[in-house]
Formats: sequence, structure tokens, C-alpha cells
Amino acid sequence: MFEKKAKAKPTASYSHHEINEIAIKLHLAASTQDLLKIALGAIREAAKAEFAVLYQMERRQKVRTLFIDRGADRVRFPVGKGIAGTVASENGYYICNDPRRDHLYVAEIDGIPGEDVQNLMSLCVNAGEEVMGVVSLVNKKDGEGFGDEDAYYIGILVSHAGAAWRRLRDNETSWDLTRNIAEAMANAVDAKHITTLGHTERVRTLALAIGKAMNLSPGDMKTLEFAALLHDVGRLEMAPAPAGLEDGQSPEDAYAVERTKDHVYFTEAVLRNIRFPEELKEVRETAISHHELLDGSGFPRGRTAEQMSMPARILAVANTFDCLTSGRLGSGRMSDEEAAKHLQDHAGVLYDAAVVRAMLEGNLHKFEKRRFPRYEYETPMEVTPLSGGSEGGEEASFGTKALDVSEGGLLFFSERKLPPYSLVKLKIHLPNETIRAIAKIARVIPDEKGTGYRVGAYFMWYG
Repeated sequence: MFEKKAKAKPTASYSHHEINEIAIKLHLAASTQDLLKIALGAIREAAKAEFAVLYQMERRQKVRTLFIDRGADRVRFPVGKGIAGTVASENGYYICNDPRRDHLYVAEIDGIPGEDVQNLMSLCVNAGEEVMGVVSLVNKKDGEGFGDEDAYYIGILVSHAGAAWRRLRDNETSWDLTRNIAEAMANAVDAKHITTLGHTERVRTLALAIGKAMNLSPGDMKTLEFAALLHDVGRLEMAPAPAGLEDGQSPEDAYAVERTKDHVYFTEAVLRNIRFPEELKEVRETAISHHELLDGSGFPRGRTAEQMSMPARILAVANTFDCLTSGRLGSGRMSDEEAAKHLQDHAGVLYDAAVVRAMLEGNLHKFEKRRFPRYEYETPMEVTPLSGGSEGGEEASFGTKALDVSEGGLLFFSERKLPPYSLVKLKIHLPNETIRAIAKIARVIPDEKGTGYRVGAYFMWYG
């Protein structure tokens, strides 16, 4: 018979103190992943069962489905099938002490691969009216099987788990939205500054790897991630007009605008207008500290070691490493090994020694960068302007050099002024391959020597 509620009265088999301790642990879990891991282990131990299995609810094409992870596979089945599916559809619990004679038992769903199932108890995990999943406990270690007393006490724990699960899920959904907005702002920075595309994501990747290696708290990891995403957002205020120079702006001003320290102050101004939740209250100060150095020689505040939080120290190292390896600090582009040596040589003076050690000992700076290719300056290339109008067609090609090439676009020199927003066909001759591309002109600025123009273009297609 299917039961929706356990009617058993409390007995001495379960400790109230144990139940309360487990419930507290469930509500203190920092993430859904941690919660489910804690819940399964604690509930299995409390019920004195050999196995605990979690079935999670999902909607697939408007059909409610349960799934269970088994190694590399996810076994899915519709709600209403097997004991687990029936419990999910009825929102209660079910005790099966004789699987061989129980018509609801389906071995492929309710069984444990390679194990002899003697008895089991399945309980619906819900939060209010919402079914989150099902927990099944298999093979009670003592006695002849599960009973209503087990369902009563384990049901209390399952109720706490369901409430904590939905709270964490909703919270993580909110975080996902916030993170997506931050990523969109970071992408806008990259889109406006063609040759820095990938910088923000590389800094985030390296910073989070270091933070994880140093066992930062979940709160500090969130601060570090959002600060990494937003540390250059002030550059949105700084790019020259897409077609060329702003009114009264010299070519020298246009080049300097992407190198100036002012981008940090603009970042601070942008972030002051964002009301961060309490958990992210340190994001602004961490983000604007990405050029601070431990000896106080950095900017914008000239902070010393005592004034820099650990997320700020990590961000400073991650940002410096990427700037050194992409040639953004005016000292030429360094290899990974040269940049790592620079950090190591100045560890404890300019950079946090523990942060540098964590990065180098774990080889965290060796992550895959093929998503963010950059090539040396002075790369030879050919440019073929594509004529507009209804007839279309190509103009005469000319040879030149690319000044900088990234995943999203490039800067190149042109003796002739190319029309803003026009299309060009490119052949970029790299050391080991030739890239063919179609690009859209985004910026045309007179060269400092007055001999031509520096042209910025976005890739529309390349291969």
C-alpha cells in the first residue's frame, strides 16, 4: 500500500540530537552539490542503510522525468514508473521489503547494479508543492527491513533537504543571472578594444584556479570571479569613436587612451553605480586593485600589503601575468616562462609570495589558451578592399603588416584611408599557417608619422 505520510510515533531508535545536527548541516551547505553530497551520506547513515540513491526531477519537452547518475551515464525515466517514479508522482513515501513480489519494483530503475536488493524505502524530496526528486535507501543493515518509524524520522531529514535544495537552487539561478550580466559587460569591453579580446576570460580562469588551489572560501571565490570579470569595465568609457578620432583628439591621444591608468578610475566610477548584494560588497575594491603592488608602488590607491585582501592579491597576479604575456605593459610580449620568472623574482616585494607559489607549483598558468590566440607584431598580410553598392566586387589588393592580431580582430597599417564600416578580405601570413578572413573596418586613425593610417577591424569570418 502506498503511504503519503508516516504515522509512526517517535521511539528511541533515532536520536533527536542526531536528527537536529544533520538538519543544521543541510541548511549550512554552501552549494547544491555540497548539499546533495551531505544529504545522501547523512541520511544513509541515519537510516542504517547500505546504499542511498538520489533521483533528480527535470522537465524534458514538458514531460516530468527523473534521472539518476550512474558513472558516466544518466538513466532517465518518466514520473510514474518504478517505485521511485511512483513516489515522485504521489509525493509521499513507499516501503518495499520484498522486491521480488512487488509489482511496482523495476530493477533497472530501483535496483543497484551488481547488488542484491533485499529491501528499500523511497521518499519524495519536495519543497512546498514542488517535487525536487526522490531519495531511495537500499538494504537496511539491521532488522528485517524498513518500517514506518524509519519513514517518520528520515522524512524529517528529507523535508529539510528539500527546503535547503530549493533555496540553494534559486540562489544559484540568481547568481547565474548576475554572472551572465557581468560576462556581457566584460564581452562589451573586449568588443570595443579589439586586440584585448580574451584578456578578461584569461584573467578569470587563472585567478579562479589560484583561488581554488589556495582554498579560498566560497564567498571570496565569488568576489574574485566578479572582480575579474569587471576589472576593466572602465575601458567602455575610453575607446575613441569607432570611425576615427573624436573632435579635437590627436592621434597620440587615441593611442594613449588604451594605455592610460585612467581606466581604473573609470572602472571605479562604473562599479559605484552598481548596488552589489552583501555577498559581493568587496567586488568594487577588489576589481580596482588589479594594478596595486604590495610595496605601495601600484595604482590607483598605492595600497600596501596590509591594505590588500587575498582576492585582490590574486587578481593582481593573474592580471599582471596576462598583461606581460600579451605585451600590454609596454615592455614587449613575454613568454609564459619569462612572465613566471618576473613574478617569482618579485614575489614577496611586489606580489604575494603565496599566490605566486600556488600558481607556479600547480602550473596553473599553463591552461589551454587556444581559445584566445594572439600573434607577434609585424605580421605580413595582404588586404583586398571589397567595394560596396549593388555591383559589389573587389578593389586592388595591397601588402602591409598586422600590428596585432587576436581572436576577435586586428590592427594593421594602411597607406590609404579605408572607409569606416567597409569590408576587407585578408590573408594573414603567420609563421606556420595563412589565415584567410573577412573583416569589418571599425576604426581608422592617422599614423603618428603621417605616412598612413592604423586600421582596426573585427573579424566577420576567418579560417
